[in-house]
Amino acid sequence: MQKKYNTWEDWAKAYYGQLVGCTIKEFKIEDNSQVDDGYTDDQFPVFVLEKKGYKDIKISVSQDEEGNGSGFLFIEENKWWLTQITKMVGDI
Repeated sequence: MQKKYNTWEDWAKAYYGQLVGCTIKEFKIEDNSQVDDGYTDDQFPVFVLEKKGYKDIKISVSQDEEGNGSGFLFIEENKWWLTQITKMVGDI
């Protein structure tokens, strides 16, 4: 039986909370071109995560819960990107 949640935030904490403690093991692009429905993007960013005592899990970055196309992750406070920009344009 599926658990009922009072709010979206409760659901999100349970759903995304399962990722806490996982480590990114691999990043890849999955080509979904064999499924050509004319609506979706062909390539999805994918992360493979590992956690001791659990099977590896795969996270596909989608624009919505239906998988209607690849999505975008905002990587905040990204020091690597800041150093790359600084190298290109100088200290801001």
